[in-house]
Amino acid sequence: TGPDLRRLRQGLGWTQAQVAWSLGVTVGTVSAWERGARPIPRGYQIALRTVLARDAADVVDRDGPGK
Repeated sequence: TGPDLRRLRQGLGWTQAQVAWSLGVTVGTVSAWERGARPIPRGYQIALRTVLARDAADVVDRDGPGK
């Protein structure tokens, strides 16, 4: 959901602009998804999982397990 996207994005330290750039959409689109004003299309849900999960894995690898 939009609020889940916002929490994950903020937890990773990403800006809406960074998410928008990585997906090829506008900042307004990311903002609308996060507010729940527009549903996140399935194709973008998959892309978000891929992009954000990769960054989350990098954080774990960099900080080590349990940190």
